[in-house]
Formats: sequence, structure tokens, C-alpha cells
Amino acid sequence: MRKATFIILMSLVLSSSSLFAGNQEVRRLMFRHISFPDGLVQLSVDGFVRDGSQPPSKECLVVYYGHSACTGCSMQSLPYYKKLADECGVELVPVCYPDEEFLIRQTLADLGVAFPVWYDEDNTFLKNNRMLKVKARYRTFLLDSSGRIVVLGEPFGRESLHKLYRARSREL
Repeated sequence: MRKATFIILMSLVLSSSSLFAGNQEVRRLMFRHISFPDGLVQLSVDGFVRDGSQPPSKECLVVYYGHSACTGCSMQSLPYYKKLADECGVELVPVCYPDEEFLIRQTLADLGVAFPVWYDEDNTFLKNNRMLKVKARYRTFLLDSSGRIVVLGEPFGRESLHKLYRARSREL
């Protein structure tokens, strides 16, 4: 009985401490200024590459696709984020971790996506914004016109966070 009680108590403590750690990460990232380094280029389905792309100059929804899943799998959410960005009245800025350009283009073609994605050839986006150790769920965020994070987190499948993105974008 004592062993079972101990296990239950420890699982509660560990789950609440990981939740607290997540909240600390959110507090650390909120209102951080995000920069778009010179190393980014834009890729589109037609293969056109625009070097020296200008960073967004207005409010935008940034989604960073890292290496935690294959390119084709992770980018399946692009249509969802495009819809959310349109609902919020902001630009969608998908940034892709270094991967084969042809895989990104093929995924865009397979999804029927007409807009370009930002391609991070040498991972400078995460490095410059001190986000290398940030969990993937905190690499989706809404930026205000000055480039500061105003909403943070993965809204996919989380209606309350989806609503927060929409509500906060109306205040910008």
C-alpha cells in the first residue's frame, strides 16, 4: 500500500513539475523579439528560389518545422495553419529546418500549397533567436508588427489556444 501511494504521489509531483517547466519556458519566450536572419530563402512548389527574402513587416504566424518528424509528415499541417493565419488576418511564415529542397517542394506540390515556405539552410533561425533547446510545441507563435511573440504554443487540436490566437490577433 505504501509503495502504491508513493508511486501515485511521485507521478503527481513529476507531472506538475514538468507542467511548471513548460510554463517557465512560455514565460521566458513571451514578448521575445524574433529576427529573420539573412540565411533564409523562400522555396515554392515551382522551384523558384528567392534569395535575400525580406522578413515579414507586419503581424505573422510563424510555424517552425524542425527535424522531429519527416518533412512530408510534419508539413501536413500547413493547410491548417494557412486557415488559422487567414482567420487571424496575418501572414503565415512557415520555416523549415534544413532538409533536401526537393523534399520540401514535393511536399508543397502534394499538399497543393501555392504559397512559399522559408528554408533555413543552416539552422540560423533557431540559433539567432536562441531557440535551439526550445520544445517543438513552443516553436509556433504569433508575432506583432514589431516582431515580438504575443501568443505561443501549438494550437493544432487545442481549441482554446486556437481561439486565443484569433482573439489576440484582433487586438494587434
